[in-house]
Amino acid sequence: MSAFKAQAFTGANFFIDGIGLLGELVDIELPKIEAETLETSSGIGKIEVTLPTIKPLSVKITVNNLNELYFNMLDQSKTQKFYVKANATNSDGENAQVIATFEGKIKSMSGAKIELNKEANFDFEASVTFYKLEVDAKTQILYDAKNNICQMGAFDLFSTIRKNIL
Repeated sequence: MSAFKAQAFTGANFFIDGIGLLGELVDIELPKIEAETLETSSGIGKIEVTLPTIKPLSVKITVNNLNELYFNMLDQSKTQKFYVKANATNSDGENAQVIATFEGKIKSMSGAKIELNKEANFDFEASVTFYKLEVDAKTQILYDAKNNICQMGAFDLFSTIRKNIL
């Protein structure tokens, strides 16, 4: 598959702790990986210095069901495991499988907005301690806060300093 062709998601399946929720995923906002920065002064103005530290990650998910399973996720004594398996299709009809795996704890939930004759969408956000994004069976992002791993494609951000942070 050509890496430079635009794609549209044509279907997805969503799992929480191994329970399949086919048809319930409305949308998901994948974690934004952003480095910590400091603002400092230079001779002609201010600049930002990028630090080798990743800001906390979170994932935002919208589903269209007020299932008891979602409310049970508020149990902060356990880490939730999320898995999304999606298909992306480009204009030539070529498909790519996209798999996103997360682990974390729920940090916010919002009940459904009640609108007559509309889907009962339910939103929640989770802090992320593990995130893996695979496209066509190749790992593109691997973030594992517990094991100090942050890999983008083939580049491991912390490989040279891991022995100093363990």
